[in-house]
Amino acid sequence: MIISPPFLPERTAAQTDADWIAKAMEQPSSRAPDSHALEGSFPLSAAMMWHNGLHIQAPKAADGSYLPVRAIADGKVIHAKVGTPPNNNPDDPQNYSPHGVEWTDNGVLIIEHETEIGASNDTASRPTTIRYYSLYMHLGAIARNLQTNAQWKTGDRTTARTNWAAPGGSTATPARSTTRASTSVSTAVRR
Repeated sequence: MIISPPFLPERTAAQTDADWIAKAMEQPSSRAPDSHALEGSFPLSAAMMWHNGLHIQAPKAADGSYLPVRAIADGKVIHAKVGTPPNNNPDDPQNYSPHGVEWTDNGVLIIEHETEIGASNDTASRPTTIRYYSLYMHLGAIARNLQTNAQWKTGDRTTARTNWAAPGGSTATPARSTTRASTSVSTAVRR
């Protein structure tokens, strides 16, 4: 099974694998005002609350647009939620930030993946299969399923590198509040 980052920036000839991965998985440089922790830190937020993923800054394409969020591996959608349209209502729970009223996108996709790890767990030498999940949060918009032209729904199959979401924003610092281009990714493994 091929596993790739959720963003696939253009690779230059001189770029090492490590440099390319660093660009594809870059955390936002903004920091929480009280703790100075990186925005979207894992596993604890700046407020010392559980934070189930790492914020990743969407890289820009050559034309200046933000790259789309892509599936990290082949899998099956087990949850899809189109995000709430942004607003400036300070009473909306999605307008939270240590910097004042700033919208946090709440589009979500959870993908279930399965792969063999090569280890044998019995005398018949059958490979061990693991199931793992990738969670994509703070999505600004979720693309339609290219095969059905409908919104993604539970049970839909997706392939690695499928372009299925636009990056959104999350409690951004003022310098990033208009870019709205980070996403949060988390994985869990289950046998």
